[in-house]
Amino acid sequence: MKEYIKKTVDFYDKNIDEYFQKTINLQDKFWLDKFVSYLPQKSKVLDIGCAFGRDTKFFTNNGFDTTGIDLSENMIKKAKSFSPSSKFYVMDMQNLDFDNQSFDGIWCSATLLHLNKDDAITALKEIKRVLKKSGIIYLNLKEGIGEKVIIDDRYQNSEKFYSYYQESEIKGLLDEFGFQVVDFKLENNPQEKYKNTGIIYLIARNQD
Repeated sequence: MKEYIKKTVDFYDKNIDEYFQKTINLQDKFWLDKFVSYLPQKSKVLDIGCAFGRDTKFFTNNGFDTTGIDLSENMIKKAKSFSPSSKFYVMDMQNLDFDNQSFDGIWCSATLLHLNKDDAITALKEIKRVLKKSGIIYLNLKEGIGEKVIIDDRYQNSEKFYSYYQESEIKGLLDEFGFQVVDFKLENNPQEKYKNTGIIYLIARNQD
Protein backbone atom coordinates (compact mmCIF):
# COMPACT_ATOMS: atom_id res chain seq x y z
CA MET A 1 0.00 0.00 0.00
CA LYS A 2 1.36 3.42 -0.93
CA GLU A 3 2.32 5.61 1.99
CA TYR A 4 -0.14 8.41 1.22
CA ILE A 5 -3.00 5.89 1.07
CA LYS A 6 -1.85 4.27 4.30
CA LYS A 7 -2.06 7.66 6.06
CA THR A 8 -5.70 8.01 5.06
CA VAL A 9 -6.58 4.40 5.97
CA ASP A 10 -4.85 4.87 9.34
CA PHE A 11 -6.94 8.00 9.89
CA TYR A 12 -10.20 6.07 9.45
CA ASP A 13 -8.98 3.07 11.44
CA LYS A 14 -8.02 5.25 14.40
CA ASN A 15 -10.97 7.67 14.39
CA ILE A 16 -13.83 5.28 13.67
CA ASP A 17 -16.01 6.08 16.70
CA GLU A 18 -15.65 9.84 16.38
CA TYR A 19 -16.14 9.64 12.61
CA PHE A 20 -19.34 7.65 13.15
CA GLN A 21 -20.69 10.25 15.58
CA LYS A 22 -19.84 13.18 13.32
CA THR A 23 -21.18 11.71 10.06
CA ILE A 24 -24.07 9.41 10.93
CA ASN A 25 -26.55 12.27 10.39
CA LEU A 26 -24.85 13.71 7.28
CA GLN A 27 -26.47 11.30 4.84
CA ASP A 28 -27.24 13.12 1.59
CA LYS A 29 -30.83 11.99 0.98
CA PHE A 30 -31.22 14.22 -2.08
CA TRP A 31 -28.43 12.52 -4.02
CA LEU A 32 -29.26 9.05 -2.69
CA ASP A 33 -32.78 9.45 -4.04
CA LYS A 34 -31.45 10.84 -7.34
CA PHE A 35 -29.10 7.89 -7.69
CA VAL A 36 -31.71 5.20 -7.05
CA SER A 37 -34.16 6.91 -9.43
CA TYR A 38 -31.85 5.79 -12.28
CA LEU A 39 -31.76 2.16 -11.13
CA PRO A 40 -34.14 -0.70 -11.89
CA GLN A 41 -35.68 -2.40 -8.86
CA LYS A 42 -33.46 -4.95 -7.11
CA SER A 43 -30.36 -3.65 -8.88
CA LYS A 44 -26.89 -4.63 -7.75
CA VAL A 45 -25.14 -1.67 -6.13
CA LEU A 46 -21.50 -1.28 -5.07
CA ASP A 47 -20.69 1.28 -2.36
CA ILE A 48 -16.99 2.14 -2.74
CA GLY A 49 -15.44 3.60 0.38
CA CYS A 50 -18.48 2.58 2.38
CA ALA A 51 -16.94 3.42 5.80
CA PHE A 52 -19.30 2.14 8.52
CA GLY A 53 -22.04 1.36 5.99
CA ARG A 54 -24.37 4.33 6.40
CA ASP A 55 -25.26 4.62 2.71
CA THR A 56 -24.92 0.88 2.09
CA LYS A 57 -27.66 0.32 4.64
CA PHE A 58 -29.90 2.82 2.82
CA PHE A 59 -29.57 0.88 -0.45
CA THR A 60 -30.13 -2.49 1.24
CA ASN A 61 -33.19 -1.20 3.09
CA ASN A 62 -34.60 0.00 -0.24
CA GLY A 63 -34.43 -3.43 -1.81
CA PHE A 64 -31.09 -3.31 -3.62
CA ASP A 65 -28.51 -6.11 -3.62
CA THR A 66 -25.77 -4.06 -2.01
CA THR A 67 -22.05 -4.62 -1.43
CA GLY A 68 -19.82 -2.21 0.48
CA ILE A 69 -16.03 -2.09 0.27
CA ASP A 70 -13.42 -0.10 2.16
CA LEU A 71 -9.68 -0.32 2.83
CA SER A 72 -10.18 0.29 6.55
CA GLU A 73 -10.56 -3.05 8.33
CA ASN A 74 -12.05 -1.32 11.38
CA MET A 75 -14.67 0.41 9.24
CA ILE A 76 -15.68 -2.88 7.64
CA LYS A 77 -16.03 -4.50 11.07
CA LYS A 78 -18.28 -1.61 12.13
CA ALA A 79 -20.26 -1.83 8.88
CA LYS A 80 -20.99 -5.53 9.30
CA SER A 81 -22.68 -4.82 12.64
CA PHE A 82 -24.34 -1.58 11.47
CA SER A 83 -25.92 -3.11 8.35
CA PRO A 84 -25.89 -6.90 8.80
CA SER A 85 -28.10 -7.50 5.75
CA SER A 86 -25.48 -6.00 3.40
CA LYS A 87 -22.28 -7.61 2.14
CA PHE A 88 -18.95 -6.02 3.11
CA TYR A 89 -15.33 -6.63 2.12
CA VAL A 90 -11.95 -5.04 2.78
CA MET A 91 -10.95 -4.15 -0.77
CA ASP A 92 -8.93 -1.65 -2.81
CA MET A 93 -10.89 0.32 -5.38
CA GLN A 94 -7.87 0.11 -7.67
CA ASN A 95 -8.14 -3.69 -7.70
CA LEU A 96 -11.79 -4.70 -7.50
CA ASP A 97 -12.32 -8.42 -6.95
CA PHE A 98 -15.52 -8.62 -8.99
CA ASP A 99 -16.37 -9.95 -12.44
CA ASN A 100 -16.79 -7.64 -15.41
CA GLN A 101 -20.17 -5.87 -15.57
CA SER A 102 -21.21 -7.00 -12.08
CA PHE A 103 -23.10 -3.89 -10.93
CA ASP A 104 -25.97 -1.72 -12.12
CA GLY A 105 -24.84 1.22 -10.00
CA ILE A 106 -21.69 2.33 -8.18
CA TRP A 107 -21.90 4.81 -5.31
CA CYS A 108 -18.52 6.46 -4.71
CA SER A 109 -19.12 9.19 -2.15
CA ALA A 110 -16.08 11.19 -1.02
CA THR A 111 -13.78 8.29 -1.92
CA LEU A 112 -12.07 8.91 -5.27
CA LEU A 113 -10.82 12.20 -3.79
CA HIS A 114 -8.56 10.22 -1.43
CA LEU A 115 -6.47 8.98 -4.39
CA ASN A 116 -3.88 10.96 -6.25
CA LYS A 117 -4.91 11.68 -9.82
CA ASP A 118 -2.79 8.93 -11.40
CA ASP A 119 -4.26 6.33 -9.07
CA ALA A 120 -7.75 7.76 -9.62
CA ILE A 121 -7.41 6.84 -13.30
CA THR A 122 -6.62 3.24 -12.28
CA ALA A 123 -9.70 3.24 -10.03
CA LEU A 124 -11.92 4.60 -12.80
CA LYS A 125 -10.71 1.83 -15.12
CA GLU A 126 -11.79 -0.71 -12.51
CA ILE A 127 -15.13 1.03 -11.98
CA LYS A 128 -15.70 1.00 -15.74
CA ARG A 129 -14.86 -2.71 -15.87
CA VAL A 130 -17.28 -3.85 -13.15
CA LEU A 131 -20.14 -1.51 -14.14
CA LYS A 132 -22.78 -2.84 -16.51
CA LYS A 133 -23.48 -1.20 -19.83
CA SER A 134 -25.82 1.74 -19.19
CA GLY A 135 -24.98 1.47 -15.47
CA ILE A 136 -24.57 4.61 -13.40
CA ILE A 137 -21.95 6.04 -11.07
CA TYR A 138 -22.26 8.70 -8.38
CA LEU A 139 -19.28 10.79 -7.33
CA ASN A 140 -18.75 13.65 -4.97
CA LEU A 141 -15.42 15.42 -4.92
CA LYS A 142 -13.74 18.44 -3.42
CA GLU A 143 -13.63 21.39 -5.82
CA GLY A 144 -10.28 23.04 -6.31
CA ILE A 145 -6.82 22.56 -7.79
CA GLY A 146 -4.04 20.09 -6.99
CA GLU A 147 -3.57 17.37 -4.39
CA LYS A 148 -2.12 17.34 -0.88
CA VAL A 149 -2.08 15.86 2.60
CA ILE A 150 -4.17 17.96 4.97
CA ILE A 151 -4.24 18.14 8.76
CA ASP A 152 -7.81 17.61 9.99
CA ASP A 153 -8.31 19.58 13.20
CA ARG A 154 -11.67 17.90 13.77
CA TYR A 155 -9.86 14.64 14.54
CA GLN A 156 -6.85 15.45 16.74
CA ASN A 157 -4.92 16.90 13.80
CA SER A 158 -4.85 13.57 11.93
CA GLU A 159 -3.54 13.45 8.36
CA LYS A 160 -5.62 12.72 5.25
CA PHE A 161 -4.83 12.95 1.55
CA TYR A 162 -7.11 14.83 -0.84
CA SER A 163 -7.22 15.50 -4.57
CA TYR A 164 -9.17 18.53 -5.79
CA TYR A 165 -11.01 18.78 -9.11
CA GLN A 166 -12.36 21.47 -11.39
CA GLU A 167 -15.70 20.93 -13.12
CA SER A 168 -14.14 20.76 -16.59
CA GLU A 169 -11.43 18.41 -15.32
CA ILE A 170 -13.71 15.71 -13.91
CA LYS A 171 -16.22 15.99 -16.77
CA GLY A 172 -13.40 15.63 -19.29
CA LEU A 173 -11.97 12.62 -17.46
CA LEU A 174 -15.32 10.87 -17.32
CA ASP A 175 -15.88 11.59 -21.00
CA GLU A 176 -12.57 9.87 -21.79
CA PHE A 177 -13.86 6.77 -20.01
CA GLY A 178 -17.13 6.78 -21.92
CA PHE A 179 -19.38 8.22 -19.21
CA GLN A 180 -22.12 10.76 -19.88
CA VAL A 181 -22.86 13.13 -16.99
CA VAL A 182 -26.63 13.15 -16.42
CA ASP A 183 -26.81 15.16 -13.18
CA PHE A 184 -24.35 17.74 -11.88
CA LYS A 185 -24.11 20.34 -9.15
CA LEU A 186 -21.26 22.48 -7.88
CA GLU A 187 -21.90 23.73 -4.36
CA ASN A 188 -19.60 26.71 -4.01
CA ASN A 189 -20.37 27.83 -0.48
CA PRO A 190 -21.20 24.89 1.77
CA GLN A 191 -22.53 25.94 5.17
CA GLU A 192 -21.52 22.91 7.22
CA LYS A 193 -18.04 22.93 8.76
CA TYR A 194 -17.64 19.34 7.60
CA LYS A 195 -17.83 20.57 4.00
CA ASN A 196 -14.86 22.90 4.21
CA THR A 197 -14.47 23.44 0.46
CA GLY A 198 -16.64 23.59 -2.64
CA ILE A 199 -18.23 20.23 -3.44
CA ILE A 200 -18.84 18.65 -6.85
CA TYR A 201 -21.78 16.22 -7.05
CA LEU A 202 -22.49 14.21 -10.19
CA ILE A 203 -24.19 11.16 -11.61
CA ALA A 204 -22.91 9.70 -14.89
CA ARG A 205 -24.05 6.86 -17.12
CA ASN A 206 -21.79 4.28 -18.72
CA GLN A 207 -22.24 4.75 -22.48
CA ASP A 208 -20.35 1.63 -23.62
